[in-house]
Amino acid sequence: MRSRKVATLPDLSSRFRDLARLSAHWMWETDAAGRLVWQEGHSPRVEAVDLADYLLGATLGEILQAIAAEPLQELTIDVALQRRAPFSDIIYRYMDALDGETWICLSGLPLCDDHGRPGGYRGIASDVSALARSEIELRHTNRHLTHSAELAGLGYWVWDLQRDCFLECSETLARICGVTLDEFMESNRSGKAFIHPDDLAEYTRIEQAFNDGGERYEVVYRVLARDGIVRICREIGERVAGRGGRPDVAIGTVQDITEDYRLQAELSAAKEQLEKQIVAERVLFAELRQKEERLRTAQKLEAVSRLASGIAHDLNNILLPVIVLAERLAETLPPGADRKDAQTILEGAERGAALLRDLLDFTREKAGSRECCDPAQVIASTLPMIRAVLPPGIDLRTRIKRDLGLVDMSGALLSRVLLNLASNAADAMAGTGRLFIGLDEVGGDGGDKLRLRVRDTGCGIGPEEMGRIFDPFFTTKPIGKGTGLGLSVVHGIVTAHEGSIAVTSQPGQGTTFEVILPRNGVAVAGQLEDVLP
Repeated sequence: MRSRKVATLPDLSSRFRDLARLSAHWMWETDAAGRLVWQEGHSPRVEAVDLADYLLGATLGEILQAIAAEPLQELTIDVALQRRAPFSDIIYRYMDALDGETWICLSGLPLCDDHGRPGGYRGIASDVSALARSEIELRHTNRHLTHSAELAGLGYWVWDLQRDCFLECSETLARICGVTLDEFMESNRSGKAFIHPDDLAEYTRIEQAFNDGGERYEVVYRVLARDGIVRICREIGERVAGRGGRPDVAIGTVQDITEDYRLQAELSAAKEQLEKQIVAERVLFAELRQKEERLRTAQKLEAVSRLASGIAHDLNNILLPVIVLAERLAETLPPGADRKDAQTILEGAERGAALLRDLLDFTREKAGSRECCDPAQVIASTLPMIRAVLPPGIDLRTRIKRDLGLVDMSGALLSRVLLNLASNAADAMAGTGRLFIGLDEVGGDGGDKLRLRVRDTGCGIGPEEMGRIFDPFFTTKPIGKGTGLGLSVVHGIVTAHEGSIAVTSQPGQGTTFEVILPRNGVAVAGQLEDVLP
């Protein structure tokens, strides 16, 4: 490179020179041969050395070659100077020892003498490194954002609300619809060309609400791509106010969430299957608990059966002299004497013996011999025993309908059912209250079933105990006051004879037991006796 100093042009004022020194740019001027005759400001550096003292006398091409500057476009500074035409924004890149990679931008105007003959050039060079680095970083950031959006299946768009058309769309959005970007922009001028027909009405409604003044919207719809594939997309749009008198625009994103929906559907199906499995296991567990409970009950009943079998002979031996002596007592009474007490003793002992046989058959799960009885007569014969065991403070009322026919149950078992229900009612009333016993037909005259009702005004049964009152060995009575077999035996006797038993109760409002038994025989119109007022 030539090194030659040339004096500053005499027509430049001191103010211009001061301005050049203070400027962040490098100002220069060449002669007609293209050699630098004046320079001022921040000149290029190489190896941390300012080249200001070595630039004069060299051409711009030589200077750029000396610092190994690389043009970033086809137009170079040499070509621009040869054309003798104005040029601007010719950018070179070179390595500066202090700043690293540096970009300079050159612009110039041709000069003419007083006679209009072409002379040199006057121009300016600017260090645009900061701007270039920012632009490179911005490009990298945009590239990363674009790549991230593509990985997420996220496309974007910009919509001109005034002209009602797309201003910009992404390649990802076009791929979601199965077309190229040019095809998308050309065939989708309305913005709704690829929306599934079944979802178009809802999308149009949301779009209209947004156009009428909404600031933001979100909608999920199906896209019918050109290749026939249906994709599920989520679109989010927002209004952006225009600046400087420009109209508002809408910007938005469209994300392909088909895979998310598929995974969600699979997850929901798996959850539903798991819930069904849990329910099935709970049912199985409940069944196992019931079987375990039934097994325990069966074991207890088997123990009771063995105990009952073992003491059956002893009980018969106890009842036999009672029966014999009651018969003898009745025979030895003088004529006209009241034999009612002796007869009651005899009937009670005989009923006890029959009841023992029936209970043994029941605990051994034997059908036994089926007998028939008149329930009205059985109730009438059992009432004296009930009255005998009731406390004085309990008022017994009855409503018994006669001539209702027979039921397929022995009188001893029916009496046992009634005695157990009456005994429980007496315990619930704690010595004071009203006990009602009734017998009638289910559904009025001519019904094929009879109903035995036992109602008390006692303490009632709580909801937590209602489900277990017929369980064997379950009792709410204190230890030593009850075995829990009474209602269980009643339930077993009734169900074994194809009947049913139901209970209604509320704490503090008494309890009602209803025993339904199938009738065997033709009903005859009867009369109500001992009507409860």
